[in-house]
Amino acid sequence: IEKEIKKLERRQETTSMSLSEEKKLIKEIDALKASKKLVSDIKSKDATMDDLKVQRKSLGDQIGAKDKEIDAVSAEIEKVNASMEAINKKDQAKRDNVKELFTERDGIKKEITAKISEKDALRDDFSEKNDNWYDYRRAIKAQQKIQYEEEKAKRDAERAEYEAKLEAEEAKKIPYEAEQELCEFLASYLER
Repeated sequence: IEKEIKKLERRQETTSMSLSEEKKLIKEIDALKASKKLVSDIKSKDATMDDLKVQRKSLGDQIGAKDKEIDAVSAEIEKVNASMEAINKKDQAKRDNVKELFTERDGIKKEITAKISEKDALRDDFSEKNDNWYDYRRAIKAQQKIQYEEEKAKRDAERAEYEAKLEAEEAKKIPYEAEQELCEFLASYLER
């Protein structure tokens, strides 16, 4: 553009031309000068575009590297997921086993409850029979006590009667008879 402007300016200076041609030539020079700014803008934009292309390529490379990292992390995640699935399968087997154990426990609880009910029924039956036996023992003891009281009253009456008889015989005897006999015995002993 600079060469073209100098060429046109030289032509204007060295060549004689009509006024309209000269105006036309000046317009061309002005147009070229105006396009000079436009061209410099375009060149700066081209430079910017080149920088952007370089940045784009750099970003593309970085994105590619990140994609590789993401792929590696995805592979790790898949490995972890596979191991998690294996663990979940093992845990599922354990959960199924636990469910079976819970079912078995519930069955055993029902059996225990039935045995406890049976034990309670037997205990209640035993308690009732035991209570009846104790009632029977108390009745026998009460009957024996009544019989003992009757016999005691009869013995007491016989004893009272016997003692009354003894007292009556004692009353018939001479007072101090035993002492008199003792005195007589001593006197006979001393006389010897």
